[in-house]
Amino acid sequence: MLKAQWEKVVQELFDTQEIPEVNEQRLKTFREYLGNTLKHPCYLFTANDDSISFEPLLLLYCLEEVDENKGIYVYVKRDSDKKNLVVPLTELQCPVEDGSNHILIDSFCTWFIHASYRKLCVQID
Repeated sequence: MLKAQWEKVVQELFDTQEIPEVNEQRLKTFREYLGNTLKHPCYLFTANDDSISFEPLLLLYCLEEVDENKGIYVYVKRDSDKKNLVVPLTELQCPVEDGSNHILIDSFCTWFIHASYRKLCVQID
């Protein structure tokens, strides 16, 4: 994804030209935006660390609770065993073929990781 694309989504959502820091209120705002904007069904995947297989997951909804260190939690259903799981959204990916859902989820993940990294660098200095 082009840097400008995720930045544009974040800047429009928060009505700012700057890329804002992550905090609880901004996470709740992004969670609400995702909840209202994502098209369903929304399929996500995670790559297993010990193999090159992918585990398809169906996004059911975003949880109310957010965490400044982990971000937005989502409730998903694993395809292989139909088990429901709670997973941080930053640990998942949305297929590029899913168009607008991919852009929204990738924008959140990129913003969250970028802002968290900036915060970490400030703490180290």
